[in-house]
Amino acid sequence: MCEISAPIGAIVRVWFPESEAVMVPGPKFRPVLVLQVATRSDGRREALVAYGTSQNTRSCGLGEFTVKSGDVHCLDRDTKFCLTRAVWLPLTKQYFHTGRAQPAPEPLRGASMASFFRAAKEARLV
Repeated sequence: MCEISAPIGAIVRVWFPESEAVMVPGPKFRPVLVLQVATRSDGRREALVAYGTSQNTRSCGLGEFTVKSGDVHCLDRDTKFCLTRAVWLPLTKQYFHTGRAQPAPEPLRGASMASFFRAAKEARLV
């Protein structure tokens, strides 16, 4: 069995829940940013991921930043990440696989890092 890869600071794709109150995989396999990874006392691995969307990327609110599609290979559209909308998800195939495999995680780099740090300060993550 292969282990799910979710490096901190990487963009991965997950079946993001439609509602954070009901933790079941959502209908859309969307990009997210991994903020933290933890192993629980029962041995279960989880990742704290920030929501990503390709909608309304020209404006960003507090704790939001946009990654240009040309800055990373894994995005085919500019994508806005909301650091104030983050959820803990189990590191399982149920959330992190398309059905056959997990798309390769890709780290933030370049100009996206400066935007991330600004948004992280606004979201009080740093």
